[in-house]
Amino acid sequence: LVPFRWIPPCGFHTLTGHPCPSCGATRMTQALLHGRLVEAFKLNPLFAALLAGFALWFLAGAGARLAGRDLTLDVGAREEKGLWLALLAAFLVNWAYLWRVGV
Repeated sequence: LVPFRWIPPCGFHTLTGHPCPSCGATRMTQALLHGRLVEAFKLNPLFAALLAGFALWFLAGAGARLAGRDLTLDVGAREEKGLWLALLAAFLVNWAYLWRVGV
């Protein structure tokens, strides 16, 4: 694990005094690597949830591949637009949370 003194400070936070949308992600990763799941989620909920989602997606894909199948997700244009809007909303809510708790 990389000591925190080697990790450069967030440029956005240094310039504005406010957290950037990904503030806490490095500390979240460190907490995850130490097995502190609740702390990791508190540091950056969106990135922790996305990381967990990607891990589950990877495991599901690996399981499907072992079963001789492909894991595909077919969505139409309307569903894709809804997914992008949901991701944008989650991004903004997460950023508001980071400002609120002062990560």
